[in-house]
Amino acid sequence: MNARTRYPIKESIGCCREASGMLAAKNHKAAAELFDEALHHWPENADAWNGRGETHFELSLEYVIRLAETDAAIKRLLREIEKTNRRVNALEFVVQPDLRSTIKDVGQHLTMLESELFFALKVTKRRLARKQARENAENVKSEPTTPASSQTITQTASPIKSSLLKFKNT
Repeated sequence: MNARTRYPIKESIGCCREASGMLAAKNHKAAAELFDEALHHWPENADAWNGRGETHFELSLEYVIRLAETDAAIKRLLREIEKTNRRVNALEFVVQPDLRSTIKDVGQHLTMLESELFFALKVTKRRLARKQARENAENVKSEPTTPASSQTITQTASPIKSSLLKFKNT
């Protein structure tokens, strides 16, 4: 027979003391095992039962504290997710439609400016062509009509006619 079976009360008290030291050192798992061993040796040991209850209470308290910290962290994350969702919704339902509308308005304005510039270009070409035609007509009237000069007029008039035709075609 070994010492543990011969002196169960002494062994139980020794386990309780060692477990109390572990409990003071915040080593709750080891303390719980030692209190369980003390109860194994002497089931009527009140100190072992009290120590076991205190150890399990301390362990439960640690778990509750960790759970509360985790709960607080999850709540903070939830608030941040809600903020992010509000920002995303604002972008999706307010900013994007406004930007699309602005893009559409700018495109319409640019199209209008382009057509105005095209019209102004046509008007300017027409005015230049009329001015050129008037100058050519004045040049023809001011020159004396001689066979040599009439030949020069036809030679100069033909490039002007071709340029006028180019303006009209554009």
